[in-house]
Amino acid sequence: MKIEEASFQCSVPEHSSKRVEFYCSSPDCVKPICSHCSMVTHKGHDFELLEMAFEPERKMITSQVNMIKSVLCGVDKKIDDMKNQVSSIETQRQTAEQNVKEFFNKI
Repeated sequence: MKIEEASFQCSVPEHSSKRVEFYCSSPDCVKPICSHCSMVTHKGHDFELLEMAFEPERKMITSQVNMIKSVLCGVDKKIDDMKNQVSSIETQRQTAEQNVKEFFNKI
């Protein structure tokens, strides 16, 4: 999914042309900020590079996606196995039906 370019711009109107680069993690903030914000309105706050701020969540989500893909592969295999069983049962039904018809035609 592509995130719109505007979502990377600072939300402060006076410097909305600046890209957000940091994430302010101070309890009263917790939001993305630009370099100007980091030196002025968020001076003394705890902040880190934006891409690093969400790294633990990205790793967790990636791990969960991989686990789900693995589970889906197992489910797909079970579905294929069941389809094969249904096909085999249908073949057996047709054979049994044919045998019964042939038996009654001989009588």
